[in-house]
Amino acid sequence: MCDEMFLQTIVYNSSFKDKLYDKDYDDSCLGNQRYIDWKRGTPYTFRNEDFEELINSNCLFARKFNEKIDCKIIDRLLEYVNKEKMGIEKKR
Repeated sequence: MCDEMFLQTIVYNSSFKDKLYDKDYDDSCLGNQRYIDWKRGTPYTFRNEDFEELINSNCLFARKFNEKIDCKIIDRLLEYVNKEKMGIEKKR
């Protein structure tokens, strides 16, 4: 099993299965909450210029990143997620 399916597999095989967003669990982006671009690569490696595309997707996960190709996108996404998290915590 590839590592990007690990968490989804655990949830699907648990008592939380009935609480999945997409109960059909099909191969669409929303079916597994994973964004993969097969049109630009096999799969495409996301770069810094793809930041807006990634944060505007409806997915929780994305594949694929490589720090040797572009580490800035990884840092930028981490910073974005941390800011979003802080915003949620301040509202509580």
